[in-house]
Amino acid sequence: MATSAETMALPTNHSNRAPGFIACSVITSTAALALVSLRTYVRLAIVRKFGIDDYTIHLAMICGIIAVCLNGVQVHYGFGQHAVHLTPQQGIEIRRWNFALRIPILVGSGLSKISISLLLLRLLGNAAGRTRKYFLHGINIFVIMYTLIDIFSDVASCRPLAKVWDLQLPGKCRSPDSIISVVYFQGACASAVSLLLSVLPILFFANLQMARRTKVVLCGLTSLGIFDMICSIVRTALLPGYEKSLDFSYTAIPITLWATLELNFAILAACIPTLRPLFRYFDNSSRAGRSRYPSKQAFNKHDHSTEEAHGHSFRSDQRPIPGVHDQYSLTSVGHGRGDDRSNTSTEFLRNPGGIVKTTDVRIIV
Repeated sequence: MATSAETMALPTNHSNRAPGFIACSVITSTAALALVSLRTYVRLAIVRKFGIDDYTIHLAMICGIIAVCLNGVQVHYGFGQHAVHLTPQQGIEIRRWNFALRIPILVGSGLSKISISLLLLRLLGNAAGRTRKYFLHGINIFVIMYTLIDIFSDVASCRPLAKVWDLQLPGKCRSPDSIISVVYFQGACASAVSLLLSVLPILFFANLQMARRTKVVLCGLTSLGIFDMICSIVRTALLPGYEKSLDFSYTAIPITLWATLELNFAILAACIPTLRPLFRYFDNSSRAGRSRYPSKQAFNKHDHSTEEAHGHSFRSDQRPIPGVHDQYSLTSVGHGRGDDRSNTSTEFLRNPGGIVKTTDVRIIV
């Protein structure tokens, strides 16, 4: 803790950053959890295939839940308030739980990037090729390496480790500059990987044989990791003075918030591209509903065109011929596994012979 002379120089106002901090943490974590849940539904109920990239993003979401809980614990002890208004024990607890927060943030962010890389491999499929597969797996190994380096650096920062949060304990710590240099390294690596995973889809999907609209959508959705990169850059830029601050409980709010946002935006970026089958599913369902109950104007137009085709001319006020029925119905609309969709329609045309026209359309995307 600070000495009495140092404490006199600290701000004495009663401003509190905690409400905004915890609100942003909870909102973005809730959004991330919602998208992970939707992704799970898509993969299990619609696509019916659960891959390693899905397991990876679930582990990242667990880290996100732990992170927002640890943020709540810090706020409970006074995180967001000036140090002069807190007891020495509160300051120790804030530093303790802020240090613990680093582990789920680092692990969750790394797992999110690995999930995006594995997603690209799944989307490319057989078109990935050996070079692209090795490159993406190389990115995964690189993410694991720099994450472990940062974690080991944090754990080895002080002996005993408790001196990280209780500065009055006897022991020895590495210099703050050496600790921050490792964090700079991790931030630079994380930003570079996020940028790389945002650009790679454009390069990978450019030469694939698929509709241009599909290419644009896939590249746009998989490039959302750019927001993760922005959070990583801002977090890294806030590092100077972070460890040396005498008013840690107040000044550490921005960097902790941006670290939390980095994790949640990484999860969002990994989940949004996988929700495309869900949008397509609801779009097809709405179209099927409109086809099942066509408008009266469309119904009359269909009758008129059918009558002309058979050489009949009926006025709208003319009674139908006995024994001839007006029917137009979509008998079934089924959705197959994955993106396979089949529609079967049966039309009863107005004519004395009672001709039945059945059309079976099967679309595989």
